[in-house]
Amino acid sequence: AKYQQSAKSNPELYLWAAKSYTAIKDWEKAISMYESYRDNYSKANKADVNAIINLLKAPEQELFIENLGPSINTDKGEYLARISADGNRLYFNSSDQPTGLGGEDVWYSTKNNNGTWSKPNNMGSVINTETHEGILSLSSDGNTAVVFGNYEGKFGGGDFFYSAKVGDKWTTPCNMGGDVNSKNWDSMANLSPDGKTLIFVGYKDRKTSEEADYKTDIFITHLENGRWTTPKPISSVINTPESEVWPYLTSDGRTLYFSTNGLPGLGGYDLFVTRRIGDGWDNWTTPVNLGKSINTVLDDRDLTVPASGTVAYFNRETTGEGDGFGGQDIFRMILPPEMRPDPVVTIYGNITNQDDSLIAATLFWSDFDTGEQLGYSTSNAQTGDYLITLPFGRRYLITANQRGYLFQSEMLDLKTIVEDSTAFSEKLGSELFRMKNALARIQDSKDEYDILLASGSSDLENQFDELSDLNKQMSKAQADLNDAVRRARISWLEDNSGYQEVRKDISLTEANEGARIVLENIYFDTGSANLTDESQQELDRLYDIMSKSTLVIEIGGYTDNIGSDESNMELSQARAESVVNYVIEKGIAGNRISAQGYGENDPRATNETAEGRQENRRVEVKVLSSGNQEGTGGLLAEQAQEEATSENLYELYRQAALAGGIPKGAVCYETANNNIITTAVSRDDNRRERRNIVTSSSSTAADNAFTGSSLGFITHSGKGAHGYPEVSGAGVAFFNGDENGERNFWGYFLGGAIGGGIEWNKYKDLSELTSLPLSFDYGLSAYLVFNKEENTIDTGGGNTATQTIYRSGIGVPLMARVRYNLVVSDIKISPYASYNYNLFSLLDIEPNTETDGNGNITTGMAEAQNWLELGARARFKFITGGLSLQNSDAGTGIMLRAGLAF
Repeated sequence: AKYQQSAKSNPELYLWAAKSYTAIKDWEKAISMYESYRDNYSKANKADVNAIINLLKAPEQELFIENLGPSINTDKGEYLARISADGNRLYFNSSDQPTGLGGEDVWYSTKNNNGTWSKPNNMGSVINTETHEGILSLSSDGNTAVVFGNYEGKFGGGDFFYSAKVGDKWTTPCNMGGDVNSKNWDSMANLSPDGKTLIFVGYKDRKTSEEADYKTDIFITHLENGRWTTPKPISSVINTPESEVWPYLTSDGRTLYFSTNGLPGLGGYDLFVTRRIGDGWDNWTTPVNLGKSINTVLDDRDLTVPASGTVAYFNRETTGEGDGFGGQDIFRMILPPEMRPDPVVTIYGNITNQDDSLIAATLFWSDFDTGEQLGYSTSNAQTGDYLITLPFGRRYLITANQRGYLFQSEMLDLKTIVEDSTAFSEKLGSELFRMKNALARIQDSKDEYDILLASGSSDLENQFDELSDLNKQMSKAQADLNDAVRRARISWLEDNSGYQEVRKDISLTEANEGARIVLENIYFDTGSANLTDESQQELDRLYDIMSKSTLVIEIGGYTDNIGSDESNMELSQARAESVVNYVIEKGIAGNRISAQGYGENDPRATNETAEGRQENRRVEVKVLSSGNQEGTGGLLAEQAQEEATSENLYELYRQAALAGGIPKGAVCYETANNNIITTAVSRDDNRRERRNIVTSSSSTAADNAFTGSSLGFITHSGKGAHGYPEVSGAGVAFFNGDENGERNFWGYFLGGAIGGGIEWNKYKDLSELTSLPLSFDYGLSAYLVFNKEENTIDTGGGNTATQTIYRSGIGVPLMARVRYNLVVSDIKISPYASYNYNLFSLLDIEPNTETDGNGNITTGMAEAQNWLELGARARFKFITGGLSLQNSDAGTGIMLRAGLAF
């Protein structure tokens, strides 16, 4: 009441009351205070206040916000998170860590198969220095980064540098040049998916050094004709008279998140989203506030989104008292559907020649229906790998081309999103087990409630105690159920956004005499030789090759076996001539291209199926003479590599920096040697888990049958590891968060044995050393087992007796294991060989054999075995299992395991 009385004389106080209620999420009172502020304070901006009131009236959305936990966050503060497009690697900053190099260092963490994050790694002294650095943006393939730091050779207080990833190392940061950097402060940069547009933050007047008010705008520049265009403010729709910061363009190339204090919001800086209109960069939709479920009364400035588009990572201030670890922590949340970017598809693979050797090539993609050129990229000169990200809504023509080779193209229809048909129960994965367990516990508690309430007991005090215990059990089970549903929904939303990954390996044929390729995207009107408009792009590519060489080629037309031989021959000849005429009309001499119809001869597939007949209806290019074209012979490989190198981002940025001018002392420009560039875009596929591919592939220590925690059944039959005929029981394995080991606990309680043990194992990934998906594991275990055996013995005179033997075994074996990791149709399989050497046993104790009247024999301690083991482990979603053969001095036995992962 006293506060309201003060507000009547000073209506501006209603604003602070409104913000206070907003902070504690008392929306009704916050709205009431904003209305009082609007109606009573003459200087209030009524339009802005109404916009804020509308934000508060909107329904609250469940975002499943969660702290990334102690594997990422510390009390030192973590921020500037940048997630890779595939969502599997997180880069972030942390200050003054004991194992850091000083100041703000860049760290990275890899996502484990169970959704947790590995122990962070420092990016090392190439990127990190004794002062402050940060990764501002990553290219789509994660192999080129725009970084900010106090590196040698800079124009002003904040310059942009670029670095390339080579294996797990990063190259020395290089200044991006004077077209982008200024003498003033520039920061918060973000790349477009193709890496050829840079959006960043700078002072409103970048040319004058007027930094007095420190107000900033968002700027944009494009890489055109070998250099960056003059940066200009992105749009008056986005920039305000106040400040805009932290732009983030998503993988669709159209959705831009940013923060500003110049538009109506709940705090100092609020997060907004805007979308690009059309194919240009000048028109944007009116920014939309991300709402009260995301924005707070504090400054909300930065987020990062993987290509899936459903999840965002952001940093938020914490106190360390239940809300986090202190300072800024990194969180994850589910983006509301209306705030998400458009779904995209990542196309990846490798490019080879006719001999299956990896080569460098340039990829172009265009609109299949309009012919509009949309972008280009290059495969890596060393690995042949490529990766591009394309939004849905078009049919694309993707063409791979390289000097000295015949091009290859393929149409990719992305006009509609293909829904994932995986069964709901399968997608729940290990959470389904947790849900069923929690539901069973809830039902058990309910049954106990019913029994207790119907008992009629007069011991009320005891009944109330039992009711209290049941209530605690029920609450715990309900909490576990809610948590399992929550985690399952997060996983569902992450994997079911419409985002897809498609592998397309491409083979190019060298343009030597006799070489043949199929023109994949040539279409004719039904039953005629008239080319459709959709054929133009493919034919223009053919013309492009002919115009840059002296090739002499034959165009061959082929049909299926429907119709007479004569009509098929005539149609194939007419269609081949239509292609020839198109190319000649474009300007190619008639003596370099000829037409030949082959009818239904030389089929590529059976004519018994519709699919086979479609494959047989084709147009082929056959090289009759390679001539003296530029790029053939001994220079072919060098020129092909040079051409592909000139298209990769590292070299494009290098040439653009040279064209724009570099500051004194800048590194990377002392030599024209491009050797570093040809390897700068290699991709570490071993750490990528492709989700929508059904194939056989290799795996690594981070992706194999041994990863993940599990609960299961174990049985040994025959003699092997412990020397006993048969023992069975259960065990639980806890996979550590660093992806490099596990702890196993097991117990035996079936088959005449009782006992158990504990095991510590560590994993070492050998894939980088051997180029094979190998792992080396080592570990130490300890066990104690008591066993009872019954044997029938001959006592003489045709009589027998039952002999009962009691034995106990103790051992501390050291294990060494080598395994080969595979993934086959989402089933992870790891064949292995291991040897276990017992470091300790009680063999020094002489067996004490005593026979009593019942024929019972006590033999003391059993011999501790060394054993060789050959076997395999497998995992499919949340089901795990294994089978192995164990051989020791005591004999040979089999071990079987089966269980559930969690």
